Amino acid sequence: MRHQINYLHQDYNLLQNETFIKKAQLLNTNHFTRNRKMPLNKLIPHILTRKGTTLSIELKRYHQTIQQTMNQTNTNNDDDQPITKTGYLNQRKKLNPQALETLCDYHTTRLYTNNKPDLHLINGYLAIACDGSNTNLPTTKENLEKYGNTTSHGTKPQASLGLSCCYDVLNKVILNCTLNPPQFNEIAQIKNHLQKLPTLTDHIPTIILLDRAYPSLGLFVPWLENDQKFVIRLKKSNFKTERAQMKTLDEKVTLKLTPHRIAYHRGTEIYETLAQTPSICLRIVNILQKDGCYVSVVTNLDERFSALDVGHLYSLRWGVETAFDMLKNQLELENFSGVRPVLIEQDVFACVYLCNLVSDLVADAQVVYDSRGGVSMHRMVVNRGFAVGVLKDELILVVLDPDRVRGEARFLAMVSLVERQVLPVRPDRHFPRNKGNFAGKYCNTHKRCY
Repeated sequence: MRHQINYLHQDYNLLQNETFIKKAQLLNTNHFTRNRKMPLNKLIPHILTRKGTTLSIELKRYHQTIQQTMNQTNTNNDDDQPITKTGYLNQRKKLNPQALETLCDYHTTRLYTNNKPDLHLINGYLAIACDGSNTNLPTTKENLEKYGNTTSHGTKPQASLGLSCCYDVLNKVILNCTLNPPQFNEIAQIKNHLQKLPTLTDHIPTIILLDRAYPSLGLFVPWLENDQKFVIRLKKSNFKTERAQMKTLDEKVTLKLTPHRIAYHRGTEIYETLAQTPSICLRIVNILQKDGCYVSVVTNLDERFSALDVGHLYSLRWGVETAFDMLKNQLELENFSGVRPVLIEQDVFACVYLCNLVSDLVADAQVVYDSRGGVSMHRMVVNRGFAVGVLKDELILVVLDPDRVRGEARFLAMVSLVERQVLPVRPDRHFPRNKGNFAGKYCNTHKRCY
């Protein structure tokens, strides 16, 4: 088990750490140093449990929660009067979004450092998928200038933000997330992720899983030198000559780094390295899909990984797509607190942190469910959507309760509640993709989690 309650208490203690408070001060070094109605250690839990309703209702719900914890402990303080909307927004404007990113990193680092025996690995490797996705923003002049526009010239502008995520597909943890303009260099962001990855995962070896937008000699050559393992899907146009000469579905091929092949990288820092490298040796595996077509992937994994293993590894890459789905749909990432960039960035990192908390809660609940040893036709897994709703309702009560024993009891009650909500995993179950608009505003198959 991940024992999430221990991590929650440590995360909450971080919010009161002097170094973290300095990190959170965006405008003035005096901010968050006095005991306001909503200090930092209560502001951030409120952001995490925000449900996307009007600000008046959000603050009303928060005040009721504070009153509930005060009544249970027979205490009284300045929180007996609700904070105004203006006061709340002023507190939000003072908060540096990087503080929430620091909170994400702090939680992730301790998870991989203190929980190694319970981590899911493949032959000693973490399976890490990276990908990017765009998110629509409120279209204001400030957002258009800072992030960018995704529409064509002469049409109605739409402000957008490019997210690049590094995701552990087996342990279901977003390791890192960067905010970029909508047309950003995804390969450059992968390099940024890999620079940060060792400190987050305590230097556990990784296998990087990427789709067909990423094959690049600028990645292959340094990764081969550093023994960074990877599985990347190829486009039909990638290495056509070498692939045509393959006699089996799984072969090692030699790629010659001709001037034509490396010309794309001219003027970059990797060009000289490519020019001095005559050739590289890679393994290309052609994987037969159920529709009868082949998918080609390139990798540097050795014979310990069979062709079936390589195919299974690439199929795991889809986990990062489900992570984006959870951020955008279940956690309603695009339902921002406001239109200012500082509020938008706070909401993004809050969603990333909350996504990891949901994974922790689901992992603990799954262990409890599996320990009961029930028998069913299909493998049963905990309902993540239900876990999102429970966490949104109960998280603030768990962390703000001054009685730690009662807070732990609340958390165990959450686990007990979540582990009873399970769904069957039906293999090879697929539905045709509906790319058109739904008939109504509210889809019957995509209900809100809260």
